[in-house]
Amino acid sequence: MKADRRPCAMSIEAMNARLRASPFNAWLGLVVTQAEAGSIELRLRWKSDLGGRPDRDEVHGGAIASLIDVAGSYALASLHGRPAVTVDLRSDYLRPFVSGEAIARAEILHSTRPLSSVRIVVSDEQQRLLASGTGTYLTPDSSS
Repeated sequence: MKADRRPCAMSIEAMNARLRASPFNAWLGLVVTQAEAGSIELRLRWKSDLGGRPDRDEVHGGAIASLIDVAGSYALASLHGRPAVTVDLRSDYLRPFVSGEAIARAEILHSTRPLSSVRIVVSDEQQRLLASGTGTYLTPDSSS
């Protein structure tokens, strides 16, 4: 499903407030920067305490997997009014994330009851592909 012309069921401000209310997501520093019904852009800023190895400045893959997971869940929030619960997640790591921001763009592929599918692509600020993923989520009841 491509982003449709309907307004977001959950505002960017409400999404970011909910992200800040989660201790883990707040620690990661995740921020929604764009949203349309069915798709979002979520950002993760590089910081040293996300490192996976003491001898390299690479962000741990778990932080990238979390970015992918949350982006998929919040793409569904943009359509249904609240984030979704993850059923299955696949993450493919293509390049290390070493500086700046990682930008996740999530788009709903299919959304019916009980399951929805979302594709997520993560790139750096130079548009280099860092990771990709797909998630299956329990479709939330629409808030309207």
